[in-house]
Amino acid sequence: MAQNFLAILILCSILVGAEARYRSTGQFQEWYPEYGPIFTRIRDDNCSAEFQNYLDGVNNISIEKLESQGGSEHSRFVQPVMLCILDHTNEYVKAGMSSAQVILGITPSILSIMGPSSEEFATLSVVGMRPILSSLLAVAAPSVFSSRAFEMVQPRDVLGSGRGSSFSNGRITWKRRALVLGEYLLVLSALGNTGLLSYQAGIRTANPISGNFVFFPAVWAAMAVPIHVTAVVLVRLRARLVSKNPPGFWARELCLPSEPASIFVQWGEKTKGFVAGGWLHSIFIIGHLIFGTVIFSSLQFIGQADAIGVLGRYMASVLVCRMVLMYELALLGKRHIAVDMGEKAYREVPAASEDDGRHSLVQPAIFEGRTGI
Repeated sequence: MAQNFLAILILCSILVGAEARYRSTGQFQEWYPEYGPIFTRIRDDNCSAEFQNYLDGVNNISIEKLESQGGSEHSRFVQPVMLCILDHTNEYVKAGMSSAQVILGITPSILSIMGPSSEEFATLSVVGMRPILSSLLAVAAPSVFSSRAFEMVQPRDVLGSGRGSSFSNGRITWKRRALVLGEYLLVLSALGNTGLLSYQAGIRTANPISGNFVFFPAVWAAMAVPIHVTAVVLVRLRARLVSKNPPGFWARELCLPSEPASIFVQWGEKTKGFVAGGWLHSIFIIGHLIFGTVIFSSLQFIGQADAIGVLGRYMASVLVCRMVLMYELALLGKRHIAVDMGEKAYREVPAASEDDGRHSLVQPAIFEGRTGI
């Protein structure tokens, strides 16, 4: 359990920590390409004084004047530059920026529909014993799927009842090793894409909500991680799984031959803690969606074509993570054997013919610990 939290929190801090500064001087220097030349010309020809004050951290505007212009203390350095550039921007470009804000505003909702659910991440982490892979997937795919508010998919339903399968008969072939390596390369590529997108969305635009901060898109991306942590806790409340001869941590992550053929999981009944946690989990998902919509729909200085590009690249990261996760869950479902509470958690899988590649006896598992709170 501690390993799950540690892996997820480290990845979260790496993504957000570098950008979590009170005031950035990186804005208004790098733009999205569609309107970039226009904004650069306006900055140099009409707003050079405001831009230089922004770089030097000089601001002589009173808080009262900032507030009368719709700003606040949190936008005192950025607001003069934003107002100057917008004052010299023609209405045609402003109309394009408004269209881009609509596209960006629905981006979190689109990604939420496409992305994996927290229950799937948690199942891979807890039942599949792959906390590092699931943590990488959670950070690389900044969306959280929710079918209905306050309705949580039962963890057992993610895998089905299962009948057990010696997926590799205790042997890991070179094909499986290549697949595992390919999975990590794909997920790391998606993670890099998400991190770069979040950085660019903060540094190439300006946000009137709190203009001095440039890390809001990265915060939105990282907010998905605590939501997945909540799902891991909820799955832990329902499932108990301890192998008789458990493989090491890295052996489980890399699917080395010491991994048992079948995974026995004893699923407990719903408890009050599980139901309350499920409701809290749904509230977190709704908050994440609202926060993302507000942040992305407020971004300035980006055109329609660039907004579509941002959406497309986020979608690519989500699709890659979805593909890897569903593949691993499909393999896990073949090896998963559900055992009801009170049933003996030690049994054999019925003998099968040699053609199906399974042994007649599957290594048993022993379940320990408490279910529920």
